[in-house]
Amino acid sequence: MKNIFISFLLFFVTFSIAQPTPSINWISVHKTNGLYLSNLNVDKNENILINVNNLSGSAPNYVEKISKNSSSFLKHQYFNENDIKTNIIFDQEGNFYELGSHLRKYDYNGKLKWELKLFYKGLTVPDFLYVLPTKQIIVGSIWQNEYILTKYTENGDVIWDKYLPEMRNFVSQIISDKNNNLFLQGYAWIDSSKSGVYPSILKVSSNGHALWKKNNEINLGAQKFYLDINENLVTQGIEKSNSDGIVIWTSQDKIYPRDLCIDIDNNIFAVGNNIESQFIIKVDTNGKTLWKNTYSQKSAVPKCWIDYYGYCNALINNFLVKFDKYGNVIWQYNLNDAVGKNDIRYAIQVKQNIILGGNLWDGGIFIASITDHAPTNITIEKNVPTFFSLSQNYPNPFNPETTIEYSIPKAAIVELKVYDVLGREVATLVDEYKSAGNYKITFNARHLELVSNFSGRSREISSGIYFYRLQSGSFSETKKLVLLK
Repeated sequence: MKNIFISFLLFFVTFSIAQPTPSINWISVHKTNGLYLSNLNVDKNENILINVNNLSGSAPNYVEKISKNSSSFLKHQYFNENDIKTNIIFDQEGNFYELGSHLRKYDYNGKLKWELKLFYKGLTVPDFLYVLPTKQIIVGSIWQNEYILTKYTENGDVIWDKYLPEMRNFVSQIISDKNNNLFLQGYAWIDSSKSGVYPSILKVSSNGHALWKKNNEINLGAQKFYLDINENLVTQGIEKSNSDGIVIWTSQDKIYPRDLCIDIDNNIFAVGNNIESQFIIKVDTNGKTLWKNTYSQKSAVPKCWIDYYGYCNALINNFLVKFDKYGNVIWQYNLNDAVGKNDIRYAIQVKQNIILGGNLWDGGIFIASITDHAPTNITIEKNVPTFFSLSQNYPNPFNPETTIEYSIPKAAIVELKVYDVLGREVATLVDEYKSAGNYKITFNARHLELVSNFSGRSREISSGIYFYRLQSGSFSETKKLVLLK
């Protein structure tokens, strides 16, 4: 750890003397041998939902809801020690779902709305749960080396049930595009010449039909993948493919990332392990490597994400690190001082806070909330606007999409929202910290998504007059837009 600390310290002194480092809000520790944090999620009110399994069988498994101020206010215990929960997830309305031997849906206050017993021809416990923006539910299960995908209505009625022989083992991630097609990643490709099962990505239509499959020759376990803002598929490697699975480009750096994230400009960040080191790399939208940092030690699995302010945060060797666009360290924070040298499994950005969760080496689990302060003294680029402005949308009238442009002269928290004629909020287009600059965003009235860290909701709005308002600090400006169908 000494070498990596010196490396970070040099970056810190060179680039980040004036930067505020994170501060701890609270830490909650459950010290009981056998406890294992198997899932962590955050709802629309920033409450934290954790799923805890007791591997020793000496106490029940449970799901607990914790407020953003660390007070526990909802707890469900499961007295069948074999009923291990594999997934918990929220929808946009604050309902939460859990997947184990049953599929259960609870309201915001933890009241059970419905449950389904999941059993089919000796089916094992289902291994993946996903809620579509349309509120339909996807459950993945394994039976006799074949994957079964089931789609339910929000009320728990089966829409379709499909066998997917293309997938042979557990699925590590499911995402969807704007047409509700699904992308599944997991172990699927058996290579007899290499005696291994390798990660694959399978695209499935909204009706449950397999469309295509991509194999990956990196036998390091199925890792994260994303759809970028153009709905191209970004996978480990790093590789970008179009919606038909055709490769657009492959990074010239032969790297094996464990995690990926994409910023607002469609640049890709990746973190991963080599044999004796960890790395973080930034690749532009055309696959060109912009910068790469390598660190000499390797411990926990690295993670990365885009923070509330638009920068890349990473978890590397139990250090929490914030990078600027050039790969310089803005600040670094030794998490050993905060949570000890433990297994950090989850790191979720919730506005200005970072929620961490994991397992204690000496038994038990921990949850921590850390404030991620806004960077200061960042160099201002050329062509930065000198005043706030909100442009008229174009086209106007529109159907179904229109573009809104705005400018901000200094880094600040910015809100851009759409309202109907009664003043009711229709959509939040922007609600985050923005660097000074010129921006544009597309408003789609046909497939209106309210997206958060946990899920989303999709709906279509009717023809009529609407208003959009840009607000930042004391500045506020409103303009009218017209939707014609």
